[in-house]
Order: sequence, then C-alpha cells, then structure tokens
Amino acid sequence: MFINKIYPVSYNSNPYFAKNQPERQVSSPGVQSFAMKEMPPVSMNYFNPGMDNFILGQAINFLSEVEFSQEDMAHMENIGVNIAFNSGKEAVDYIRDENISIKFAPLPSLGHHAQFQEDNGQKNILINEAYSNTRNFADILAISEAVLHETTHAKDDDVEASIQEEFDALAMNALANRYHSRKYPYVFEASSSNIVNDGVVLYSKLFFDEDPKKTALLKRIDEKYGSLPLESPNHNLKENSILKGYKFNTISFQ
Repeated sequence: MFINKIYPVSYNSNPYFAKNQPERQVSSPGVQSFAMKEMPPVSMNYFNPGMDNFILGQAINFLSEVEFSQEDMAHMENIGVNIAFNSGKEAVDYIRDENISIKFAPLPSLGHHAQFQEDNGQKNILINEAYSNTRNFADILAISEAVLHETTHAKDDDVEASIQEEFDALAMNALANRYHSRKYPYVFEASSSNIVNDGVVLYSKLFFDEDPKKTALLKRIDEKYGSLPLESPNHNLKENSILKGYKFNTISFQ
C-alpha cells in the first residue's frame, strides 16, 4: 500500500507537552467541546511524537491511562469475547515492546477509521489521514480507542482474519470508550466525526445495549465482516459466544 506523508511515532520525552494546559469551551449547556489546547495534561511516559505528531502522541498517552471496568470486562467475557489486553497501559507496553509504528495514512474512505498492516515484518497501525489535523478532543480519544482495536490485530500474529477476531477487537475499543465516557462526561455528545459516531461510540452502545442476544451488534458485524470465517487460530469461538448460531454472510460488504 502506498502511504503518503506518514509520521511514525517515536519514544522519548518532550517538554512541549508540559506547556500545553487545558482550556475549556462550552458548545451548549451541559456539553463540553474540547479542542487541542483544552485537553487535560497527560504523562509522557511512552511516546514523543514531536510537534508534527502531537495528535498521535496524545492519543497514545490517553490510551496508556485507560483502565477497564471489571464489570465491563466480565460483561464482555460473558458474551464470548477473548480479552486481548487488561488495560490501555498493557496495550501501549505491547506497542512499545513490539516496535509497532503508528502513522497517519490515506485509507479508502472515512468509514475506514484505522487499519493494521504488516510489511516485511514491520507492524504498522494506520490511522485515516482525515484526522491528521484534528483539534478535537473527542477525535483524539477515538483515535486512541481505534489504536487499541488495531493493536488487538497486531497481537494476533497470524495471517488469518475471522469474525471472532473482529468481535474481540471491537470489544477492546468499546471498553476504552466506556472508560473515556466516564472520565470525560459529555465529551462525545457534540461530536460530528465519523470515527466517533459510526465507530467507537456506536460499538460501545451496541456491546452494552439491553438486548441479551445483541441483535443489532450481530447485524452490524455481519454487514462489515460477515464474509470472513467464524474463527481463526488465535481467536476461537467460546462456548458462551453470542456469535454461535447466528447466520453470517447475509449482507456482507466492506
């Protein structure tokens, strides 16, 4: 895949981040709208993307602070999810240890928020370049959640894709979105971004809706991934999985 104007993430400390303190705007009563300068400060223990990669660096550091609710994790396991990481920090440590590159890159459409790619042994997480100049806090958090999704694919370490693998990866970004929604109330409510509304927030709602059969979630997975095999070597179907018994490949498209 040809990648134009991509920016790899690097790994040192940078005093630039310490100088950028939050500054709030309010878009409507009860709803906070955050721009780049309005984000709360985060530690820079993992990555220094520098000025050109400020967005990716902030996303990775927000991911490093994510702690999953034990109740949310139990819910995911009860519907058949294989938990890839137990926290955002665990995922970020994996990214660092495996030297995974994170870049902005052209992807086929806005509906392709992110993508995992391996090229000659180098693992790459590609984020849609449509967000490369964003100054919106909700977008930054959504990028961090998309990175978690793609890191689940990176950890998989095989060449086979499956519905179960996507199910597991989608569950990860839903868990992170639940954390962010609790820590930053209202942050996603004013967003009009595709990566938010047709991505991370949508899956958070679908995984945690009141329907025990998760019919809407299964339909969405069928629409996007229904042509894939149900299982793959590192993503086995669990006995309690809601995927069991659903007839996939009915409306499949990418």
